[in-house]
Amino acid sequence: MSLVSRKHRFSSRKEDLQMRRLVIVALMVGIAIFMPLIGLAKEEMKEEVVKLEKVVVTATRTEENPEEIATSVTVITEEDIENMKATTVLEVLRCVPGLDVLKTGGPGRLTSVYLRGAKSEHTLVMIDGFEVSDPMLFGRGFDFANLTVDNIERIEIVRGPQSTLYGSDAIGGVINIMTKKGIGKPTFHTTYEGGAMNTHRESGQVSGSTKYISYSLGLSRMDTNGVAAHDDYENTTVSTKLGFAYKDMNLDFTFRTANSRVHLDDGAFVDDPNYVKEAESYLYGLQFRQPITDFWEHQIKGSIFTIDRDYEDKINDSTDLDWSKSWYDGIIRKIDWQHTVNVGEIDTIVAGFEFEEENGRSCYQDRFGRSPFEERTVNNKGYYLQNQLRLFDSLFTTFGFRYDDHQRFGGDPNFKVALAYLIKKTHTKIKGTYGTGFKAPSLYQLYSPYGDPGLAPEDSESWDVGFEQGFLDGKIHFGLTYFHNHYKNLIEWDFATWKYSNIGGAKTEGLELETSVNPMKDLMITANYTWIDTKDEDTGLPLCRRPRNKFNVNTDYRFLEKFHANLDINYFGSRWETPTDPSRKGETYCKVDLVLSYDVHKNFQIFLKGENLFDNDYQEVRGYDSPDASFYGG
Repeated sequence: MSLVSRKHRFSSRKEDLQMRRLVIVALMVGIAIFMPLIGLAKEEMKEEVVKLEKVVVTATRTEENPEEIATSVTVITEEDIENMKATTVLEVLRCVPGLDVLKTGGPGRLTSVYLRGAKSEHTLVMIDGFEVSDPMLFGRGFDFANLTVDNIERIEIVRGPQSTLYGSDAIGGVINIMTKKGIGKPTFHTTYEGGAMNTHRESGQVSGSTKYISYSLGLSRMDTNGVAAHDDYENTTVSTKLGFAYKDMNLDFTFRTANSRVHLDDGAFVDDPNYVKEAESYLYGLQFRQPITDFWEHQIKGSIFTIDRDYEDKINDSTDLDWSKSWYDGIIRKIDWQHTVNVGEIDTIVAGFEFEEENGRSCYQDRFGRSPFEERTVNNKGYYLQNQLRLFDSLFTTFGFRYDDHQRFGGDPNFKVALAYLIKKTHTKIKGTYGTGFKAPSLYQLYSPYGDPGLAPEDSESWDVGFEQGFLDGKIHFGLTYFHNHYKNLIEWDFATWKYSNIGGAKTEGLELETSVNPMKDLMITANYTWIDTKDEDTGLPLCRRPRNKFNVNTDYRFLEKFHANLDINYFGSRWETPTDPSRKGETYCKVDLVLSYDVHKNFQIFLKGENLFDNDYQEVRGYDSPDASFYGG
C-alpha cells in the first residue's frame, strides 16, 4: 500500500466518526431485536443452571484443577472485570503478582508488560489460544494499548518459561485471553460510560446458544481527549465467538478486530500537535476438536493475525520543516495439531506439531528521502511432547520437551520439569518448576538496515519453588514463590556497530507473595506483593523499568443487597529509566481507585468510578504524564 493511499485513511477519520457511532448504535439495536427472535425460532430449550468448574487450560494445554499444577497461574474472571468496571485488559493485569504494566501516558499509548523481569516481548499473548504478536515491532511483542475487555470471559496469566508448549516468545510466560462462549437463552448487555477527559464509551454484548450452535458478540466504541491538549484517542472493537457442536465434535470460530487512532508526543517531555498513529488488527481463528477413541482426542487450530500501523507527523509551523510518514504491516499464519491421550486417571500425554509463518514490511519517509523495508517472510516448525503423572492423588508431575526448527538459525531444543505435592489434610501444596526457553529474532532485528540475518535466538534458564496454604475451608489462602531467571544471548542495540547483536545477558530473581481472605459471604480481600532484583550482566546495573517493590490490594464488598463497592490500591516502586544514568529514575507512586454501584433493577445498574482518588502526580514512564484524579459514571 502506498503512502498516498494511506494518507487518505488519516484524512477521512473525522468525516466518518459520526457515521461509525451511528453504525454501532444501529448494531446494538439490531442485536437487541434480532437475536432474541433467533432464540424463539429455534426448538425450545430447557433452562438449566450451568456451573463452570474451576480449571486452568493454558499451563498444560489441557483442563486441570489448579491445585494439581506446579506452575504459577493467576486467573482473572469475567466477574473480576465487571467488579472493577475495567474497560481495558491492562487495568486488570495490574493486579497480577510478578507482572509490571507500564504505559507511556494516557489512553491508547504504547503499553508494555514485564513478567518476572523478562522483556516485554518475552511474554506470549494469545486470544482463545491464538497468537497476536506484532511481527513488525522491534522485538515482536504485543502492545496492550488497544486491547479492551469486550466479550472476555477469563484471562489466564502463566508465569515462568512456557517454551516447551508454546515455542518462541514464551520465555517469561503466557497471557491467554478467552472470549465468552454463549450458553442458554439469548442475553443482551449494554453499557454507557462517560466522564473525565471528555471520555465516552458505548458497548454492547449478546450471547446464547441453541441445541447445536453457541454465539457471543461484543462491540464497543471509545472516544477521549486524553491527558493533555493533543492526546485524543478513539477505539472501535468488535469481538465474536461462534461454536458448533454435534455429538462429540466441536468447531469454534474466533474473530476480533480493533481499529484505533491516537495523538502521540514527540518523545518524553515533548508535546507534538500533529503526530498521529492509526492501527488496525484482525484475528481469525478456527479450532476443531473431536475424540478419536475413549482415551484419545485431537484438535486442529488455525489462525491468521494481521496488524497495520500508520504514523504521520505533519509540519508544526512555518519554522519547523520536519515531517514524516511511516507504515508497518505484519501478518502471522499459524496451524497447530494437538493430540491428548489419557492413560487411565493417572497419566495424560500431550503431543503435537505447530507451523508458523510470519510476514512483514514497512516504509519510512521524511524530507530527506524514503527508506523502505522490503517484504520478508520467515517460518518455524515446532514439535512438542508433554507427560503429566498423577500419583497417589497427591504427587503431580509434568515433563515437557519441544524441538523447534527455525528457518534462519535451525534447531533449538527446550524442556521443562514441574512437580507439585499436595497434602490434602492440611490444604498445603509444595511446588517447583525448572525449564529452558528461547526467543527467535524478530523480522526487524533480522532484516532491517540495522539488523543481522545471522542473529542467534535468545536463551533462558529459569526455576521457581514455593508453597500454597489454605485455612478455614478455603476462606483464607496464602502463597509464596521464589523465582530465578537467567537470560543469555539477549538481542540488544550495539552502539559500536549501530546494529542489533547478541550481546546482552541478564539475571532476575524475586519473591511473589499473594493472599486472599473471604471472611464473609459478600466480602473478598485479595493482596499480593512482589520483590524483584534485576541485573544487566554487561553493566552490572538494574534492568530498566522494573520496580524493585510493588503491591496490590483489592477489596470487593456487596452490601444492603443492591450496593456494591470495589476498592483497588496499587503501589509501584522506583525503577531505572535508562541503562546508564542512575539519576533518571521513575518515581514511586500509589494509585487508589474506587467503584460504587447500585442495582436499580435486576436488569439495570448505575455506577460511579473514581481513578487516582488522591490526585497524585505520577508517570509510569518518565516524561509521560498519567491522568489526574478522574471520575466516570454510567
